[in-house]
Amino acid sequence: MKLKSLLFLAVPFLMATAASAQDRIFQSNGNVIKARIVSVGAESVTYKLFSHPDGPEYSMVKNEIDKIKYESGKQEWFTNKEQGGAYPHSLSEPGAARTRSKMMLDKHMLSFAPLQLTEQGFGFAISYEQAIDKEGIVSFNLPLLSTFNLYNNSNYGYNYPNYYNNTHQDAMFYFCPGLKFYPTSMFGKLKYSVGPSIVAGFGQETTNDIVQPYSSYMGYNTYDRLVLGVMITNSLNINPTNHFSLGIDYGLGFTYLNRLNNTNESMASINQFAFRMGYRF
Repeated sequence: MKLKSLLFLAVPFLMATAASAQDRIFQSNGNVIKARIVSVGAESVTYKLFSHPDGPEYSMVKNEIDKIKYESGKQEWFTNKEQGGAYPHSLSEPGAARTRSKMMLDKHMLSFAPLQLTEQGFGFAISYEQAIDKEGIVSFNLPLLSTFNLYNNSNYGYNYPNYYNNTHQDAMFYFCPGLKFYPTSMFGKLKYSVGPSIVAGFGQETTNDIVQPYSSYMGYNTYDRLVLGVMITNSLNINPTNHFSLGIDYGLGFTYLNRLNNTNESMASINQFAFRMGYRF
């Protein structure tokens, strides 16, 4: 009687164990296939469907696979290569889970902006971004900007008894550490983010002053400039592949320290626009 009771209790346990004893193939496009792995070769993985263990063997190239989770619990990760081409044949196989997931992107990105505009001039920038959380909702961003001379001729002309002042901004360098918040995660083909950043800039400003009205005498003075402020940046990322990214950034803020020649001037606006190209890794 005891033996019958033990067998009666053991049957559900054995059935549950058999049901969970399966390998799972996680594809780069989000599909999960319940399978029995036959072999893992240098370029491909051979398997049978878990729902049809006596059926034919299938083969899948490794660049279509993110990882394999074996029935023992061990996980084998594969290089996440760029997606492309037609869907693999497993989409039409019976038993293949047809769930969709986010585009599998790497959490690190290094970008170069060949076009960078600020309120002080135009130039270029490089930036580094890294996702902080697993879902990619929050990321840390560090842009480094360099702008060139922007000739400012807005004060041209004589205004007696004031002197003629002609100012141009020399090269400026900016560090703008900040955060980005992605409402729907940073993983996907088209993603929007917004976030705050600190703006720290330093450089020089040169002025050419006519010290007397109707005089050709000009005094040339170069002063150090230091700018500290805050900015809110809106960004749009386009990710055609897993590793290549295009982006547009627009930031708007203000200074709380705007110092020229050790003299703090009035509050000024901060504007930044960039078109960048990035590499994810």
